[in-house]
Amino acid sequence: MRLRHLPWLPLIQIAALTVFFAILLDFLVVLALTEIGFLRSLLLPWLNFAPPITQCLVGAGMGVLAVYLFERLHPGTWLTAASLWALVLCTALCLWLRTLLPLPGFLVGLNYAQFVGLLVGISYQGRRYWR
Repeated sequence: MRLRHLPWLPLIQIAALTVFFAILLDFLVVLALTEIGFLRSLLLPWLNFAPPITQCLVGAGMGVLAVYLFERLHPGTWLTAASLWALVLCTALCLWLRTLLPLPGFLVGLNYAQFVGLLVGISYQGRRYWR
């Protein structure tokens, strides 16, 4: 499939919505860790002990969420392997744009572990479209 025939506008919209939900969830996690003492004592050691694993899992969750949102919000648009790769590109671009904003981030960013998790999440959720 040619690049210009991909559904770029829906892909960018879904990627932006996915990153927005991830930023919102990141903010809520930071808020919960600062306000709820027992949650901080429960989660903070695990989050500090294994940051690459945590970042990879966050990326995988974002990938799964991106494909799920695309299936639900654009049911008439058929996903293909090329459009899934374009979704990876659009989501990585939105994550990169998020790093330019002066927003505090604890879990959401663009690094190698999160990018690998994003690939795994999109590949896992979109496995029926790879044919």
